[in-house]
Amino acid sequence: MTRPTARSVVVGGLRTSVSVEREFWAGLREISKEDGVPIQQILTNIARRSSTKNLSAEIRLFVYRRLRKTLLSLEDQGRQ
Repeated sequence: MTRPTARSVVVGGLRTSVSVEREFWAGLREISKEDGVPIQQILTNIARRSSTKNLSAEIRLFVYRRLRKTLLSLEDQGRQ
C-alpha cells in the first residue's frame, strides 16, 4: 500500500482536499468507469451518506465494500 496522496476535488459543489492511497483513487476510477458516473458525483454521494466528517475514511470504506460485494458475487456465480 502506498502513502496517501492528496487531491483537490469538488464535493457537493465545494472544493476540498482529500488524501487516500493510490490504490483507492484507482478503485474510484474503476467504479466510476463501470457505473458511468463521474468521480465527483460518487464523492458527493459518499459525503451525503456519511455518518462522519472523515471523507478519506468513507472513500476507503466505499471502495472496500464495492470490492467485497463484487468478490462475493463472483463466489456465488462459481458455486452455481
